[in-house]
Amino acid sequence: MREKKIGILTFSYSSNPGSVLQAYSLQQNISKKEGLKAHIINYQKTSAGKPVIGKTVFFGPLKKWTPRLIIEWIARIIAHPVRMHRYEKFFNRHYCGFSRKPVTRDDLNQIEKRYDCFVVGSDQVWNYGSCNVDETYFLDFVNDNKKKISYAASFGQSRVPENKIDEAKKLISDFAAVSVRERYGVEIVSELSGKKAEWVLDPSLLTDKEEYRKLEKAPARKKYVFVYLREDSKEITEYAKKLAEFHNLEVVKVVKHWMYGKNDRPIYAVGPEKWLGYMDNASYIVTNSFHGICFSIIFEKEFFVGLLKKVSVVTNPRISEVLKLFEIEGRYIDEIYDFSKITPLDYVRINENKETRKRQSIEYLYNAIERSVN
Repeated sequence: MREKKIGILTFSYSSNPGSVLQAYSLQQNISKKEGLKAHIINYQKTSAGKPVIGKTVFFGPLKKWTPRLIIEWIARIIAHPVRMHRYEKFFNRHYCGFSRKPVTRDDLNQIEKRYDCFVVGSDQVWNYGSCNVDETYFLDFVNDNKKKISYAASFGQSRVPENKIDEAKKLISDFAAVSVRERYGVEIVSELSGKKAEWVLDPSLLTDKEEYRKLEKAPARKKYVFVYLREDSKEITEYAKKLAEFHNLEVVKVVKHWMYGKNDRPIYAVGPEKWLGYMDNASYIVTNSFHGICFSIIFEKEFFVGLLKKVSVVTNPRISEVLKLFEIEGRYIDEIYDFSKITPLDYVRINENKETRKRQSIEYLYNAIERSVN
């Protein structure tokens, strides 16, 4: 029997370790099924012929000319190719079918002919507030609706912008099978299209810690609190320092992909393998990242959570949803003041929950693909 080729569309070309690793995990779990081979499609949205990804690297700081922002801008320009080189090495080693040349909207007609079906997700591929999102992530280029599947697609926030409702309604209605990452996404899909969406795990949670350990690079430092932030926060950083002082530990801080030094300034970029090593070997983790929480759970860590405060505040429901999913309470930094009275997380119960949800999620994924390709 001919092997069926499955094309994955997600934010795969990224220097966000969570985005990269969830794409890798989805690919691996699809390809575990006999008769299926998953490829990650290197789609990159363009604006005026240039990739949108990385746009803020070069132009974000220029809105205000201050000495600090000029220095940051220069540092970004210098570090950008080095950082992406580290991530591209990971893509080349671990992404299957990932072309070195980016796929653009003009290439999609040819791309459709190569695959038996397409899976879009996970990550915030349906978040209209993201500059990376366009109709491609709704598989509008696929003519056969039977070939359209979503896995753990995220809207990123609890509502679709008013001016995008009609568009989203039409595009989602064309899917043969829909699953979403957050519970509120089930309600959004129902309101938009009348479809019943499945609530499934983020792909990162489908892969066990032993598999991730095959990828990771262990850090030299052994006893530390790992601070992983998608958005820098003085409040969270100070909390981590107090936690580290109480337990006589160091602090290791990464913001997005930047390792921070003792002066709380970025010093070098961290690739996904090293990021995994820092997560796995930490004594405690403090984070405001959705995937920071996911990998804390995967590696069975004691972790603490701060919420996003700035432009990303609208995406905080993602964080509360994953904590509710695993019935994890009392882990927000504004709820814990006495470190001597922290109750350890019950990972026997959490892992039982995770394994049940994992079986359900993989069953949905395989059944949706089987119906699509047969």
